Amino acid sequence: MNVNDLIRTEIEQRLAPFAVRNQMHHYEVGNPAPNVVALEPWEQVLLGTHYGTAVLIYRIAATINSNILKNYTKTVSMHRSLSHPNIVRFQGAGWSTGDEPPELFIATENTNAGCLQSLLQGDPNSSPPQPPAPMPYERVVDILRDVASAMSYLHAQSPPVLHRNLRGSSIHLTHDQTRIGGYSAKVGGFECSRGLVNDCMTLMKIPAHFAPEIIQGGGDYTTAVDVYSFGILISEMLSKGVVYPRYTASNKASSLAMAVVRGHRPTIPSSCPAGLRNLIVRCWDAVPEYRPTFREILDLLMNNRDSLLV
Repeated sequence: MNVNDLIRTEIEQRLAPFAVRNQMHHYEVGNPAPNVVALEPWEQVLLGTHYGTAVLIYRIAATINSNILKNYTKTVSMHRSLSHPNIVRFQGAGWSTGDEPPELFIATENTNAGCLQSLLQGDPNSSPPQPPAPMPYERVVDILRDVASAMSYLHAQSPPVLHRNLRGSSIHLTHDQTRIGGYSAKVGGFECSRGLVNDCMTLMKIPAHFAPEIIQGGGDYTTAVDVYSFGILISEMLSKGVVYPRYTASNKASSLAMAVVRGHRPTIPSSCPAGLRNLIVRCWDAVPEYRPTFREILDLLMNNRDSLLV
């Protein structure tokens, strides 16, 4: 038995308890998914079908070892246990076949409107090219309500599920003509939640969405880290997807990290309604205990929506 066979045997053993022993040849794999951002540890996100169902296939980029397999299995176990209309639905997981080193993948439902980051930053490849454009505040609030609903559900689990990487690229969109803004939102991107990326700071060159306590290290995080990211996410939606324009270069990561710890936050547009501005500031408070819970945020978005727009 060669090394690749040994790896496949361990993959099968780890996935067997979850009844997701799908192999890549069970999927029809197509082109890279448009308007979906592939972050570490995913090498790329592909369009595909699984027995007639449209899916997104996330191929892992990391070299497979026992630690990767352990955390991959934890991620699969967690994601497949979730069921909420505003969480990207898990469809399957598995590995490639053949003589080459096996590749791991996770398949999810194919949301049909890409991710929030792509919507915010525009699509230069479309015809005609779509430039970045400010998002109407009514659309902002609609999307935030969906995200808050998903996050409230995650934090209500026992133990709470911490996302730890809430940002525009992890929010998937579907066209929804019943909404004023035309979209519904679903939370995905659970790579950090169960350690598939051991050091979440390696996910992005710029740690824009990470709470100060994550940047400072220690690992004893609470659900408040996701609330902080939610505040930055709102700012991202108000700034065409760029929250810290002075720190976009990869060599600025350490400078931004230090600035965030010292209390630096994104600039909120002067046109932002006072109610929404107040929510942003509460969410990114430097003291985790002073941040609202997602249950409070969801109540505000559902029952006091108008107060956020004035």
